[in-house]
Amino acid sequence: MPKHTRLSCRNGTYYHRAKVPTDIAGTYGKREELISLRTKNIVEALRLIKIVAVEVDEKFEVHRREQRLLNPPSTDVAVYEELSPETLAGIEKELFSKLLKQDDNERWDGFARKPRWFKWPFVTIKTCLT
Repeated sequence: MPKHTRLSCRNGTYYHRAKVPTDIAGTYGKREELISLRTKNIVEALRLIKIVAVEVDEKFEVHRREQRLLNPPSTDVAVYEELSPETLAGIEKELFSKLLKQDDNERWDGFARKPRWFKWPFVTIKTCLT
């Protein structure tokens, strides 16, 4: 019979065991939620684990909502300084210089970056003159 991922057994009694999600772990107060299913019967435990798992997930969601109400996301807008025309010109010059250098390097490399399977066509001077 397949087991549930949150089902654990200790001394013959079945428990629901769930790790607290990482997004609420700092404020929840526990590292895991452990609830006894109060049964030693695997069939009964598999039936109860589904109910308890939903309840624990709802408990985690309630905690998330409470934390959002207590600590609403920041609505501050970042204020940036406007760049001066001189700074913009310097940035533009540096970028253009970098692009030119990159282009020069690619041109100097020429055909050095050809694929391994590439072979130059065999052409002799004699065949070119005729």
